[in-house]
Amino acid sequence: MRTSSIRFVAVAAVAAFALAACSSSSKPAANPSTNATTTTVGETPTTPAATGPKTVSLRSTKLGQILVDSKGITLYLNENDKPGKPACTKDCLGAWPPLAAPASATYGAGLDASKFSTVNAADGTKQLAVNGFPLYYFTSDKKPGDVTGQGAGGFYVVSKDYKKVEAAGG
Repeated sequence: MRTSSIRFVAVAAVAAFALAACSSSSKPAANPSTNATTTTVGETPTTPAATGPKTVSLRSTKLGQILVDSKGITLYLNENDKPGKPACTKDCLGAWPPLAAPASATYGAGLDASKFSTVNAADGTKQLAVNGFPLYYFTSDKKPGDVTGQGAGGFYVVSKDYKKVEAAGG
């Protein structure tokens, strides 16, 4: 009796796997790395990207397609910043930590690497910027797609056109 039960479970598992693998779908599987480019900050995109998360990608939200990090967490710009010069310092950075610039940033499909650069953050580290404006996180955004910082204190999400989105969020 025990052998037949084990055999039944094994056969059911194989059947479920085969059914899932062979099921038809009208949509191809999503691959976020398709048509993406790998670049070093400041270079022009030329080389196909390796698979894996991108430093900055696009994500569809209730505010449209916006810039997000490699985990899908929303990125913001501060309208009080000047291009190349962050205005967010000390206490501000407690709520709005900067997006640290990696040695080699990568960008998802639909993004132009020439729009990105690095600036010196208030704490002396390198911060990734778009059109010269430093990028930040908002500490109250806990999961991908959250836009709870939208419009707070001059911070706005960034559209796929690299501009601040002025629509209400939250």
